[in-house]
Amino acid sequence: MKLLKQALAVLGALVVLMAIVALVAPKRARAVVAALVQVTNTETNPVPTISTNAHNSFVAEGTCYFDGSNDCFMDPLYTVPAGDIAVLEYASAGCGVSTGTAPISAVLAFTNPDGSTVQVVIPTNPAVSVPQYEESAFTVGQSLKTYASGGAGGNPINVVINTNTIQPSGFASSCSFDISGHLAPQ
Repeated sequence: MKLLKQALAVLGALVVLMAIVALVAPKRARAVVAALVQVTNTETNPVPTISTNAHNSFVAEGTCYFDGSNDCFMDPLYTVPAGDIAVLEYASAGCGVSTGTAPISAVLAFTNPDGSTVQVVIPTNPAVSVPQYEESAFTVGQSLKTYASGGAGGNPINVVINTNTIQPSGFASSCSFDISGHLAPQ
């Protein structure tokens, strides 16, 4: 017990001593820490920064109907604001179509920052039968890292989904398509 009291007394004295040193010499302590942590921004070793606009994330969702066609268009799904670049990070879709229908492709079309038109094909998964609704369903999904320009007046991001069969008119064949990413200044 006596040993425990002595150990606590020594520990208490050390804590008091450290508090006195921190109060008496805070500028010296800061100078030592600052000397140990030096961040320099040079061409060969730049300090990474991020634009505040890069935190402007977006999600765009649209629905299209085949209605007597084998193409489902979303024109536009999203319009990139003028002066911005949309960094597209993910695209996905879920579609309900007539029984026996198979997906062919899902395509995003937009303007690249260099001004060229780009078409990105998103892989489709095989259709599965949904007997209780007398239809088939398929999904589309892809992680991306591609860039769409807003240009001077805002540019659209369009989507077309194709199937192997013309969908009957009046049948509720449709797709719901999503893209997500963030905006950065152009």
